Amino acid sequence: AVPPRCLAPPPVSVRLSFSGGPVTCGLVLGVLVDQGAAGKAGQLLAEMDPVDMDLRGQAAKGAGSRSRQSVRVAEAQVKEAESRVKLAKLNRDRDRALYQKGVIGMQALDASNSEAERADSALATARANVAVARQDVGRTGAESQGVASVRDSLRLLRPVDGVIVSREVEPGTTVVAGQAVVRLADPKSLWVRARIDQ
Repeated sequence: AVPPRCLAPPPVSVRLSFSGGPVTCGLVLGVLVDQGAAGKAGQLLAEMDPVDMDLRGQAAKGAGSRSRQSVRVAEAQVKEAESRVKLAKLNRDRDRALYQKGVIGMQALDASNSEAERADSALATARANVAVARQDVGRTGAESQGVASVRDSLRLLRPVDGVIVSREVEPGTTVVAGQAVVRLADPKSLWVRARIDQ
């Protein structure tokens, strides 16, 4: 066995609790905290350049507005198609009665039946259009939320109360997703690991 006095100095490691970085690559506009600065959770640490995020957000909102308008148009078309079905069926029933009395011929009755079938098909199409338009509203809403979420993530907020241990980048630096912009520690969560001689 090796005597304790021959052992190397015990290694000590300190765990830092958090690093703050973006979820997407981009240019750092500003780092608003310095090393050693203490602060509360929710404090703004740094901001990334939003590039075209604001324009994309406006476009997503516009697409959502158009989708909602499309739903209203499609619902109006359903009402119109329901009215045509009602009229076509009334005409068909009237022509059927007239045919049975011998007033009109078979060709006129066939035309009435065909018109009623076309009206039913148009109604089914109009209802399908409403379903598609409603799905589009959901899709554009999700896109708008996604853009807003990415835009919000460009503002790096302090996740917990703690102290800034280091600034990893300076304004003007381009960082990749997940790269640390600042490192911070919660003094309550620090721990030290060391080997101690017997």
